Amino acid sequence: MKKIAAACPREAFENVAHCEPLISADEMYALEAELDMDGLRRVRHVGLMLATRDGAWFERLSSNLELAQAISADFEALGKTAKLLKHAADLLEQARRRSEAAIFEGFTASVLLGPLGDDA
Repeated sequence: MKKIAAACPREAFENVAHCEPLISADEMYALEAELDMDGLRRVRHVGLMLATRDGAWFERLSSNLELAQAISADFEALGKTAKLLKHAADLLEQARRRSEAAIFEGFTASVLLGPLGDDA
């Protein structure tokens, strides 16, 4: 995936105007399906729940074998989920940047936002 980065808006637009799709439609639907899986929701929930815990909770985790086994069973899934979400986030950011470059090339702020100070 080629990232669009440029020093000036015109250069960014030139890159965008000649770019290939970031992913195919089939890849998009596959990614959507993967992000929608029930198992991913559960693992994402476990990961976010762990993010809410403080040091005292992790101290208790270090001495609770049953809880430690339950959490460690999700380590691999948490890593895969994080990687998948990072990939999706990167695609979203690149899509935003491409759109931004095209919009800024094609329209001025006054066209997008209207004349400043005009209440009519």
